[in-house]
Amino acid sequence: YAAEVHTTADVVRQAIIPASAAEQCALAIILMRGKAVYPMKMVTHNWGNLFRDLVAAVVADALGERSYAMVATLLQEDISVLERML
Repeated sequence: YAAEVHTTADVVRQAIIPASAAEQCALAIILMRGKAVYPMKMVTHNWGNLFRDLVAAVVADALGERSYAMVATLLQEDISVLERML
């Protein structure tokens, strides 16, 4: 995975689909061990955008940040800072 290169479509095709193929269900169901969980937020995306930016937007929202730029930079350069922030 290269944060500055891989798109959301790349990650879905190369990681998410293979991770959920055996169960033939959404990865969310697998990650939540079948427990129904209702979302608190709605996230929209573009398959051609960088996956890093999608994750950065979600994490920035969780941190109360108004912009995802700082989070995107930290995801790419020093994720340990984000880990401490979360």
